[in-house]
Amino acid sequence: MRIDCFAQTDVGPVRTYNEDGYAFDARTGLYAVFDGMGGQSSGVVAVEIATRELRAFADELPGIAATHHELEERARTLLQRINRGIQEDQTKYRTAYGTTAVLLAIGTNEALVAHVGDSRAYRWREGSFEQMTDDHSLVAEVRRSGEVPPGYSLEQIAEQFANVITRCVGYGSELLVDTRIEELHPRDAWLLCSDGLWRALANDAIAEELDDESDPSSVCRALVERALARGAEDNVTAMVVTARR
Repeated sequence: MRIDCFAQTDVGPVRTYNEDGYAFDARTGLYAVFDGMGGQSSGVVAVEIATRELRAFADELPGIAATHHELEERARTLLQRINRGIQEDQTKYRTAYGTTAVLLAIGTNEALVAHVGDSRAYRWREGSFEQMTDDHSLVAEVRRSGEVPPGYSLEQIAEQFANVITRCVGYGSELLVDTRIEELHPRDAWLLCSDGLWRALANDAIAEELDDESDPSSVCRALVERALARGAEDNVTAMVVTARR
């Protein structure tokens, strides 16, 4: 199966610096988007560490994973390496920062999504569009639990705490990673993106662009352009990965 990928990142109309980033290695089937946090220099450093670790890790691998166990091990090992690299740098410079991460690991017959934070993965398959990740954020946790803190409405939570995430790579002694693995189908189309894109575009707008016949580069550019046109309030990053016979 042939896998094609195209990615694009943009600082957006509001920010003066870009804390987003991406990296991929087609030989080993690793694709990832990162969204750094901690201020201009710190967020950028977190993403630099993440992209560097992905490339170094890929160089150590023999090729595409053959089993779902290998995919799971690769995803968790990579994210742990990124987590450790950021924490070592924090100790050196005595500052705190981190990054979200959404990772697509493609194997011989399967694909695995791993994520930490609120960067997302979506999939288009045979006319069906699906969000493949659940945000690790305060707003999402409240919505899932249905337990709104006293004195707040859900709308107030969504407005006042929109950017509060509950997990990220680089913070805390234990990294919790959510994974989802499924059979890989020909004509699958995947989107990995930072919150700057999905906050600007509703799911139906994303689905309009992400279909199984389009070229990844044209889809990716169209998504970023639409997010910018909608006045995205953050950096915008998109990566589109497609599978073909």
